[in-house]
Amino acid sequence: MTEPRSSEPIANEPSTLRHAAEHGRQLAALPWSDVLDHLAHAEGIWVVTLDRTGSPRPRPVFAVVADGAVHTSSSPAALKARNLGRDARCAVGAHTDGFDLVIEGTGRRVTVPEALERVAAVYRDRYGWPVTVVDDAIDAPFGAPTAGPPPYAVFRIEPIRAYAIGITDETNYLSTRYRF
Repeated sequence: MTEPRSSEPIANEPSTLRHAAEHGRQLAALPWSDVLDHLAHAEGIWVVTLDRTGSPRPRPVFAVVADGAVHTSSSPAALKARNLGRDARCAVGAHTDGFDLVIEGTGRRVTVPEALERVAAVYRDRYGWPVTVVDDAIDAPFGAPTAGPPPYAVFRIEPIRAYAIGITDETNYLSTRYRF
């Protein structure tokens, strides 16, 4: 699991320090393991890749947390896979009950069969998607309409920076910036 080199509490708005003090709290860093847990249960996850002109291309995705990192998949012919193959820089965003999460980093293709098996197992558990590992990708009898046909390449998102922004009275004092 990639642990941050640093994590520091951040105020997501000018009143955060005052709000925390009024509720008997001090700003505190949210543990990275909690961020991964929130991502593992997020209902909506987006990946943003860069197209050949450098323009951002956001897409909703099925994503899972396996081996301490976020993973997503795509048909190699799909735009997001082609974008990651040309320029690995990307971002992942998710909205959860308590946090808005952003991870900036690089998407690297996973081809090791044992790692693919672990990712496939999480896809099956989380989404009920009956994926299997075939060669250096995953396969399934169906996929999202925008995913293209199988097989699907798997990408591990390696973080460079990340942000957990608390969006409720109970979480805003835990807003945290991470550097890897």
